[in-house]
Amino acid sequence: SMEVHAQFFLRLCRAFVEVLDARAFVFHTRLAEVTPLMKQRSDRVQEKVNAVTFGFGGGTRIGSCVHEAAQLHLGRWLRRGDVVLVFSDGYDTDVPDALPAALAAIRARGARIGWLHPTVQIPQSEAMQAAAPLVYRFMPAHNLASLARLHEMVA
Repeated sequence: SMEVHAQFFLRLCRAFVEVLDARAFVFHTRLAEVTPLMKQRSDRVQEKVNAVTFGFGGGTRIGSCVHEAAQLHLGRWLRRGDVVLVFSDGYDTDVPDALPAALAAIRARGARIGWLHPTVQIPQSEAMQAAAPLVYRFMPAHNLASLARLHEMVA
């Protein structure tokens, strides 16, 4: 469901990596860090991400992947006041309670969770409805005009 939006979100992700020295991950049924790819000057980033993740766009286990990112990759660096941004439409094939559990673990570390979604409406999947109270701000990111308020997410 995110395949149509992937190129736009990858460009946005690259900006976060370059400007804020952020770390970047992509996920579907599994998680892959793509920070080094985001630092490269290449118009072929999407192809490289596809090669690294093998199956990008083939279903999404958001809860499991967010949990893995928080526990294995961000665990010792995640601190109070940090912002974790998730770029997703919220369609999750994980069990519905996996996403709220993963987000609760991030919140317990004192980080805020922002959710950028490619639609005007906030995602309404069962997992998203359960996880919504853990997200401090939802924001559409479907075109350049919608990004005018993006600074509110990281402030």
